[in-house]
Amino acid sequence: MKAFMIPTALVLVMAAAAVQAHAHLKQSTPAEGAVVTEMPAAIELTFSESARVTAVFLQKDQEPKQTLIAPTGAAAEHISVAVPKLVAGSYTLTWRVVSEDDGHIMSGELHFKVAAMNMRMDKPTKP
Repeated sequence: MKAFMIPTALVLVMAAAAVQAHAHLKQSTPAEGAVVTEMPAAIELTFSESARVTAVFLQKDQEPKQTLIAPTGAAAEHISVAVPKLVAGSYTLTWRVVSEDDGHIMSGELHFKVAAMNMRMDKPTKP
């Protein structure tokens, strides 16, 4: 029985290591699920290893997806994706990258909200 368990455990460990070797999103700005009141001109994506973006889309609420310009150049761990001026709403950024190390294609989504700025101005009080 032990002779069967050791090779099985070894296969499971090797499979887990192979899955972890692919590029995955470690961090983003804005962060997953964030609510921002002021949107930067670009979304920052940080991956676990160097990758090259092959496709990137942005969708507001239930509107059609908008194709964004994928950054060109060498693969990198930190990638900046320029976005148009965003208005209040819920957004999904869909990305697809190719890992530089093993050539695997990975994809994912980033969800965030842009909140309306509260432009309330206090009315002067009468003396």
